[in-house]
Amino acid sequence: MHPGEWIQYIVTDAGSAQYAKKVKAWELAEGTELYDKKRYVRYLLRAGESILLPFGYSERKLAEIIKPTKQLTLPV
Repeated sequence: MHPGEWIQYIVTDAGSAQYAKKVKAWELAEGTELYDKKRYVRYLLRAGESILLPFGYSERKLAEIIKPTKQLTLPV
């Protein structure tokens, strides 16, 4: 890599203290890596907020909207 070049990567564990476990260069990915789902959801929420904030939708409000809910009763 040279300064100014672009690199594509996969966030594998954003909370890891070891940088090698946080991300994996796309070119080095084997296809078996797991990605950090929570981090990517956060990226999507932040992107949504940047578009929808003028309409009152913050990252927190969007997270509440997409929050999984548990069905407590069987539908009749």
